[in-house]
Amino acid sequence: MGGIQETLQKDEHLDSILMEDQPEVLVVPNLFISHTNEVADSSYTVNEFLKKIFPYMLFLMDSSRGSIALKSQNPFTQDKFYIVTHEGIQEEDIGNKLISFENAPYIQEALVTGEAVFVDKVTDSYKDPSIVVPFGWDNVRQGAVCLSSKYGGYSVQEASVLETCMRFMGNPLGRLSDKRKIEQVYNDCVGMHDQYTAIHNSVVGQLSMYLAAECGFSISDQQIIGIYGDMHDVGKLGVEHEILTKKSKLTDDEYAIIKNHVEMGRKLLGSNVLSSKIGEAILLYHHERWDGKGYLEGLAGEKIPKAARIVSVADTFHAMAGGRCYSGKSDRESVINELKRCAGTQFDPEIVEKFIGMLPSIAFTQQRNGEEKILFHSPFCEHVEYTPAKGFLVGRIADILNTPGYSPCPSCMSK
Repeated sequence: MGGIQETLQKDEHLDSILMEDQPEVLVVPNLFISHTNEVADSSYTVNEFLKKIFPYMLFLMDSSRGSIALKSQNPFTQDKFYIVTHEGIQEEDIGNKLISFENAPYIQEALVTGEAVFVDKVTDSYKDPSIVVPFGWDNVRQGAVCLSSKYGGYSVQEASVLETCMRFMGNPLGRLSDKRKIEQVYNDCVGMHDQYTAIHNSVVGQLSMYLAAECGFSISDQQIIGIYGDMHDVGKLGVEHEILTKKSKLTDDEYAIIKNHVEMGRKLLGSNVLSSKIGEAILLYHHERWDGKGYLEGLAGEKIPKAARIVSVADTFHAMAGGRCYSGKSDRESVINELKRCAGTQFDPEIVEKFIGMLPSIAFTQQRNGEEKILFHSPFCEHVEYTPAKGFLVGRIADILNTPGYSPCPSCMSK
């Protein structure tokens, strides 16, 4: 336990705990539990929590390098994982891509067995003797912590310490998972208030997540953008149903009420949204324009947060391709031409270019609930089923094709 002993000696705040004559195998987990509870209280997402807690893991285990891997939550890429956070890994963009479990046998073994895996061989991925320990929440293994030792490897007792820490970490992770359910509560309320807005939010959130990937965001940030893209219009809960569904032109007063939904969204979500600067930017600035003629603050160009610029393009795309209560659906050519026309005035031209380039690889479908095969469609297909909003899915065609139970729509995918 040389590594942990040195760590304990470094920390000036451990005297009171050590005076209780607790064995080291209990001291470290107790410290870890106390710290994780504090971090969980100030976090909104699992990724945010893991990023905050990881430096403390490295410190307590006196590790030189490591990472936290998390299983993909996307139903079409469940055979892959991503790196939430890392230290000492030279590959700068490692957090931007999904990695197949086939290429990470130690992580896969830890998740399958639920036990620590010792890595004694030095490889490209493991420069020093290492240990891989699984963790999860709600009785499901979701990821693994990978740590490398400065001291020639980890002992069985050190492995036991880390395993104990990971078991206790399931409690705050479970609380975070429950906290995140507030999104679904709000989205359910939106659906009862206006079904179209609920569907629109779901489409925009998922499209925004994929567009964020095209724009180079890490997978963790892609998920944040997807979450808040899905809630970008939650402030419309404060707008009268008659105004939301009005088929004729809005009056100036009605339009002012509509515009207020961006500020209303932040107020509704309260302190939860304030833990994410990306989320707050999406709620407040997704109606800003590249030329500065939008609202809430009249921001222009790159002064508009990039995440908000992404959601703005996805928002307008679906308003045209999916139709509004006051207008029908537009065809592919009309939508693409309008996006190009507004690039440089309403939209960031670079993001428009990336979005148009991404569209041929994207399909719309529904989540499977039985044995019957589900069709997936072009975003412009007249047979797209948007309801129920909870089951609506956006995916990359290549990933959907590799997922059992899905077939291409014969009307749009054969073209």
